Amino acid sequence: MVKKLKVAFAGSKKVGIKCLKFLKNIKGVEIIAVCVPSKKRKVWWKDVIDEEEVKKLNLKIIPWEKWKNLKADLVFSVFHSYLFKKEHLKNYKYGAINLHFAPLPDLRGCNLISWAIILGMKDYGVSFHYINEGIDSGDIIDVLRFPIEDNDTAFDLYKKTVKYGFLLFKKIAPLIIEEAKKGKRYNAIRQDLKKGRYFSRDSLKNKEVNLNWPREKIYNFVRGLEFPPFEPAYIKYKEKKIYLLTKFFYGKKDKIS
Repeated sequence: MVKKLKVAFAGSKKVGIKCLKFLKNIKGVEIIAVCVPSKKRKVWWKDVIDEEEVKKLNLKIIPWEKWKNLKADLVFSVFHSYLFKKEHLKNYKYGAINLHFAPLPDLRGCNLISWAIILGMKDYGVSFHYINEGIDSGDIIDVLRFPIEDNDTAFDLYKKTVKYGFLLFKKIAPLIIEEAKKGKRYNAIRQDLKKGRYFSRDSLKNKEVNLNWPREKIYNFVRGLEFPPFEPAYIKYKEKKIYLLTKFFYGKKDKIS
């Protein structure tokens, strides 16, 4: 039986730091490496400076480019910016686990909160899954679902998602760790990728509304792109953009977690 697990963490944003703090307090865990965005890197969130928070915890920050030779029993990923490749994954005894901020196998890739609203989905979710060489395609450990309200914007849904994401992390991470202490990987179910959809990073490149669309489609598109500080949906009039919003909070301070 393993007495103390060597665990590495890669992530970002306030919810990532919350998960890291939670991990640090689990008995029998030694956090050997942390990868977070450098404070020199320009990021859209302003409520936390990731690097400074990790330093307060007295944990060792190792830049991503030096993770190729990092050996660990377990790795946890929460809003990590880079892809794990075979050269990384072979070094993790009990695997690498990602907290995916969308329901699997339904939605993989990027911009998923926006796409859930644009597609008119009635519920959303967060998922824990093993990382493989694909994108969000590893075996599923658990999924926690919750409703999308008819007036939710992407920003509203994001705030709900990070809340439920942390709840799922607190529930499942200790169970994964306990199994690893016994020398086992936690049970997971293989994804059926045919049941889901993948969206690329540039899948919302075109934010222009077509006023000939049905009313419901326009409404879902507008609220699905409502996420400050990013550009919202718009129409063009005389080559000028007219932005469309359902809630008037652009330019105002709002808490981002």
